[in-house]
Parts: sequence; structure tokens; C-alpha cells
Amino acid sequence: MNRSIRKVARALILVGAVAALLPAAAQAYVNAGFRSRAEYEAYLKEKERREHPREPGDFYDRGCCRGTTGLWERAIDDFDQAIRLSPEFARAFVARGTVRWKQEEYAKAIADYQEAVRLDPRATPACLRLAAAYGACPEAKLRSPARAIATAKRACELSGYRDPDCVQVLAALHAQAGDFEAAVKWQCRVVAMPLSFGAQKAEQRLEQYRQRKSPEWDLERDLTGAAVLKE
Repeated sequence: MNRSIRKVARALILVGAVAALLPAAAQAYVNAGFRSRAEYEAYLKEKERREHPREPGDFYDRGCCRGTTGLWERAIDDFDQAIRLSPEFARAFVARGTVRWKQEEYAKAIADYQEAVRLDPRATPACLRLAAAYGACPEAKLRSPARAIATAKRACELSGYRDPDCVQVLAALHAQAGDFEAAVKWQCRVVAMPLSFGAQKAEQRLEQYRQRKSPEWDLERDLTGAAVLKE
């Protein structure tokens, strides 16, 4: 046996000896691949919180996980519980509204977005989702271009027209309503902003509106974020 093999053998023996001296609880986190007992215990605590939620935020977090993996009914149950425990939990209304949108329950989705905006009028994602829902709802009777644009303007006003997400939605809603001149005006404002990402897409949208093409919407990409336009 050469020297390098002997070193490896001695190291394996030492690891085995140390592991044998560890208590059962420590063995558990070593065997599970965690770097420390504290890391393992934090994992167990998080696992317990997700599997057996008690607080509104716990139900909300589990609902978001379920809502992004296709478990829509179970996600709705979690958001219902979060709202029951905390009736002013605006983000839970937004998330439940998006799951309902995925289920094509558009009236219920819009009602949830409306309630989220009522509870937290300064919440940009809720305003943008409500605006997009008014403007792009597949059910004609629920669409309202005027309310869509008014809601998007309110979101823009919250940031002084400096948030590109808000201004892009305002531009898109004008295009959706057939007012491409206004759409180009607002999208030009987006293009002029110092964008950390998405500059190319902003340029593409501007060209799209110049060609009098309507925007593409995607309210399902995430449950609660401000991104409602298709990338």
C-alpha cells in the first residue's frame, strides 16, 4: 500500500471513529448532509412550519408553494386560512386572486385584487394586477379599459412615474385600448429610464406599439409580483 492510500485509509478510519462518538442527534444532521446542528435544527423548524402551519404567514408561504406547483385548490385553502386568521393580509388576497385567475375564475380574481388594493392602496403589485385584470380579462363583461388605465395611473403616481413596471403597464393598457399614440409616449418614457434589466424588451415593446400591435399579458408567471406582461 503506497503512502497516499495509507493516508486516505487513516482519514476514513478517523472519520468513522469520530462519527461513532457523536450522539444520535448529531449523527442525524451529519448523515443528512448538514454542516452544523444549528443548520439542521433550522431545517427541521422550517419543515414543521410548512407542514403544520399555525400563523397567517405560514399558511401564506405554503399556499404560494402550492400555487406555483399546480396544487390550486390546496393553495386556495391555505390563503383562505391566512385571511381568516388575518383579515387585512393584503398579499394573501393578491395570491389567492392569481390562483383564481389561473383557474379562470376571473370575477373572483378581480374581487380579490380589489380587496387587496382597498386594504393596502400603496401596494404597487396589487394595483398593477388589478389594472391588468381590468384591461385583459378574457370575459368581456369584466373588462373596463377606463378602470384599467385609471388603476395603472394610480400605481404610477405612487412612484412619481419613476417605476418602469408601472409605466410599462400603463403603456400596455393604452395599447390594449387601441390608443397606440399614448402607448408609444409612455413606453418611450420607460426606454429613457436607467433600467438594470429588461432594456431590450422595453425597446421591443416600443417597436410593437409603433406597429400598432397589442401587448401580451401574463398574470400567472408569479403569484404576487408586479410583473404582469409576457417576457
